[in-house]
Amino acid sequence: MLPMENVVLQPNQSNSVLSYEDFIEKEQAAKAITRKYKRVDYETAMQVTSLVYHEARTHKLDPKLVLALVATESSFNPNSLSNKGAKGY
Repeated sequence: MLPMENVVLQPNQSNSVLSYEDFIEKEQAAKAITRKYKRVDYETAMQVTSLVYHEARTHKLDPKLVLALVATESSFNPNSLSNKGAKGY
């Protein structure tokens, strides 16, 4: 597994424009993640949140639901490992 400093999360490049409301939601979500999960820094939380918002919107899912799933399944730990062998977020 890679150390966190070597992990770079970036959404796929697209022509979609993030609305102001989505930006504010994303920023609030990242701040909430850093408050609840002390080992997650703001930059990482914004990267994860940006990726989740992009992919969730692409697949017509609620980004808050996807973030809740990540929180439940991995507690935002990129090195988490399930008993079935699933790794990461």
